[in-house]
Amino acid sequence: MWYWTLLALFCHSVQAVAVHQSDSVVEGGALSVDGFPRMRPISSKGSKAPITDFASMEAAAVQASSASTKAFVQAASDPVTPQGYSLVFGPTNGATGAPSFMGFIAISAYDVLTCSQLCNARGADAVGGACKFFNIWQAVVNGTVGQTTCAMYFTPTDASTATNFGTPQTTVSQSRGYARVSLLPDGGFEALPPCARGLPFCSANGDATWTLVTTSSSSDTSSQLLRLDGAHSGTVFATIGFLDSTNTGIWTPANPINTVPGLHYVITLYHRLTGSLTSSGLSTNFAVIWNGVVVLSPRPTDFDWHYYQVQVVAVGNDVLRFQDDFSNSQIATSAIDDIFVFQA
Repeated sequence: MWYWTLLALFCHSVQAVAVHQSDSVVEGGALSVDGFPRMRPISSKGSKAPITDFASMEAAAVQASSASTKAFVQAASDPVTPQGYSLVFGPTNGATGAPSFMGFIAISAYDVLTCSQLCNARGADAVGGACKFFNIWQAVVNGTVGQTTCAMYFTPTDASTATNFGTPQTTVSQSRGYARVSLLPDGGFEALPPCARGLPFCSANGDATWTLVTTSSSSDTSSQLLRLDGAHSGTVFATIGFLDSTNTGIWTPANPINTVPGLHYVITLYHRLTGSLTSSGLSTNFAVIWNGVVVLSPRPTDFDWHYYQVQVVAVGNDVLRFQDDFSNSQIATSAIDDIFVFQA
């Protein structure tokens, strides 16, 4: 009977909330840089991924070329890949034209490390969260080497989207794409075993990358949901918490996080409530726990996906947990999706 009870809970209508874009926009399409930790949620409901604004990048390169009193430095032939990133493509003569565009910053030198730092510090996007990919390229304006563009994206892409080759006046050179490396495998739970018999949800105790820890003695618990209209992205998201107020659910990576002691990392995730309102209100005890310490404990009051991020310090082989239970016998608990652990 547990699945019929859950079906009733999750059929509850989702309440929409206002969408908040990143905090501010400055000239050139560059979004503001936020500090850590971020406790204010960003709603992702109803937003669309922005498309790369290549026209603005070209205009900035032309303007810089005409205004500059000194020559720009030619790009390095083999730049060092920044720590926490992997080289996806390049060098090519095409700039990325993918969606999930977060803006760009013009820099005077072809500096891959600087571009990675700009991506790391980028304010979260309302749709896709943290910056996860950057495209660095150098303009050639009327045959002369120009400024370098650092364009940022919240979804990694590949060479197939590097299709902006410029104009007769301004061409693209030394275009490279770098993806941010998450230390958390399958942060979207997509590798969990599919639900049987076409059910929209089912129990799951984990797989090779995730483990479900519970204080409940019952196997009739809600831990995995497979819903085409429910996940933040993909088709799967995980729920935490059970249909009584005495048991706690914990999702934790099957293996400790392989970090470098002393370095800073940022945990990013999407969280939403599932269930229904009761006469006494809505509440959960959701918490993100890093090496036994609660580092994030948001208290949302609606059923929309919200983005959160928090910075932590590694000790090496760190233990990450996502925990919740039913608070005050509320018929609501937490769902999580699209979790990443990046070097800050």
